[in-house]
Amino acid sequence: MLSVNEQTFYYVFFILQIPIIVFIDSASVLPEKYHLAPNVLNWYINYNNDFLLYENPIWFQWFVVVDLIFQLPFFIYITRSFNKLWMIRHKKGEKPKPAAQDLWRKMSIALRLYGLNASFTTFICIWNILARAYYPLTGLPMSSSDKLWLLGLYVPYFIIPFRLLFV
Repeated sequence: MLSVNEQTFYYVFFILQIPIIVFIDSASVLPEKYHLAPNVLNWYINYNNDFLLYENPIWFQWFVVVDLIFQLPFFIYITRSFNKLWMIRHKKGEKPKPAAQDLWRKMSIALRLYGLNASFTTFICIWNILARAYYPLTGLPMSSSDKLWLLGLYVPYFIIPFRLLFV
């Protein structure tokens, strides 16, 4: 089981993922007229030289579809489950312990599935950055420092979910 500090960390992490998926990632699969924050997306691509979001390959679009269909509902489910788990633990009496264990058993399965999916899809993105990073507007190869910057944005999305494979 995750420690209370780890639970709190993941709770905040999952809450923060909701607007990222809704406002940035969803733009990969939604028609442009339905982009919820086109200025934010353009700023993100230009500021971070994120050629993956810029070129928007089919495989990347499928990853985003999975984000929208699986991960977005998962984030809502798991944050509500963390709240419920914390409420159960704060109740007095004998029943909270089995109820908390039962809930955690269900949560851990969902957390592992999320961890597997998110770390795998992010690994593919990291591999692409390492293999072929370029500047979106010019097509020129990306400098090492800019590549490290972009990797710095993606690597946490590999490490943080990967940890969940071991809960």
